[in-house]
Amino acid sequence: MTVLFGDACGKLRAATLAALLVAALVGCQHSWRIDCDPADASVSLGGRVARNGDVVRITDRDVAVEAHRPGFVAWRGNMRRQAFFGETKVKIRLERELYESFLDSVPTGALATIDGIAAGRTPLSVKLAYGHHDLRLETPGYPAQGVACEVEGPGRRSFRLQKEPQPGMLPLGIYPCGPAPKQVTFTPDGERLFVTLLTGKGFDIIDWKKRTLEKIEVPGFGHDEGFVEGIFPTGHSTFLVSQMTRDLVHEFILETGKAPTLARSMPSRGTWSKVLAFEPVAGLLAVSNWVSDDVTVLDYRSGDLVKRLGGLATPRGLAWSQDGSGLFVASFGGGRVYGFDTADWKRRILVDVPGAAFRHLVATLAGKRLFASDMDNRSVLEIDISSLQVLHEFRTDSNPNTIDLGPGDALLAVSCRGPNNPESYILRSPEPGCVILFDTLTGKEIARVTGGAQPTGLDISPDGKLLAFSNFQDASVEIYDISALEAGKSYPGVGP
Repeated sequence: MTVLFGDACGKLRAATLAALLVAALVGCQHSWRIDCDPADASVSLGGRVARNGDVVRITDRDVAVEAHRPGFVAWRGNMRRQAFFGETKVKIRLERELYESFLDSVPTGALATIDGIAAGRTPLSVKLAYGHHDLRLETPGYPAQGVACEVEGPGRRSFRLQKEPQPGMLPLGIYPCGPAPKQVTFTPDGERLFVTLLTGKGFDIIDWKKRTLEKIEVPGFGHDEGFVEGIFPTGHSTFLVSQMTRDLVHEFILETGKAPTLARSMPSRGTWSKVLAFEPVAGLLAVSNWVSDDVTVLDYRSGDLVKRLGGLATPRGLAWSQDGSGLFVASFGGGRVYGFDTADWKRRILVDVPGAAFRHLVATLAGKRLFASDMDNRSVLEIDISSLQVLHEFRTDSNPNTIDLGPGDALLAVSCRGPNNPESYILRSPEPGCVILFDTLTGKEIARVTGGAQPTGLDISPDGKLLAFSNFQDASVEIYDISALEAGKSYPGVGP
């Protein structure tokens, strides 16, 4: 035991008091609380990083605020405390980046009102802040139309006005692309569109939010053009595109943050190859071959020929049943829709319509019904696969092309190319085409939008919220938000 007397005891008391005073000062020193907009911004106080809204006790008053996402300007400054003790609350709102934007409309000359302020008539150049803007377009002969204007960078934004209001369909814009866009396909996450080019050197990739265009040329084969259809095989991080001029199927590897890279080019085993359909259970890839009048079924992994289905009179549309037990084929030249049992590949005729030109097929989720577009008869047939009965005929406009079903099979979308040019169907149409949407529960048309020259490719995003279609003669793609469109919630006998 140690005993302290006299001066030693006094020194101990002084040291204790000093320590207590320092502790009190440290415990009571001034603190800062920084609240930010946007809320996910990071805060730096004197070099120390804090979360938005945290209370930090520190004497250094250098403050930096930076957003974790693009579109906001970082803020830096020196804060002056109000007292030695206590807490100072500071609210910092980050300024949004301004981007050069070119606004246009079809037809041009529409009065553009942005966030309630008249900005001028299209075409016009304006600076728009990052984020959402309320854009309204008005021109004589058309109803005033609101459009979705999301700004994430500089770029051109063009919108098509409609003669009739289309409730539930919000235009996101017209996106330029390469020549003769044949098909459009949303990526599985719905963030981008892959656009095959019939007279291009490969395919384009549109990031519809950022409004960017990436051009992918097929190495060694792009100069021959002729890229028709593209698919994303279920369960594989790949993209397949058919090239009819070379009778090849090109496989591209997809990696996040990287451009697609060509992995292999498989012979289709047919002539003038067009539509692709993948069956994930057995790993089979079906290819319709326009000139050789057959469908070739390939082993996806090896590329080997599994089966050749011949005598089909210019086959085009393909669809697999959900369980992989059946393959359906649309005969463009023969006016028939065929079904094949994959156990023995025996053929049966589902529909036989003299003079029909069946182009595209889609099957419902449960595989009980099939939809087939008929270009010559301006219709889409709904077929019961078991009974071989036509359940309904959806009347369309001229030359119905690609069709698609939304999730739940309640919404049917049809691209109609419009009337052919009298001199040749490959020339520009005399009138614009359209896209029609039907409620499959009632059989009624629920929306119709005018497109450009020859709407051809069409796709509904995997979540059912977006509709995209290509204008073949205009080298463009149009996208609509259809999330508010009212259609049936389920399909009889199919379920959600």
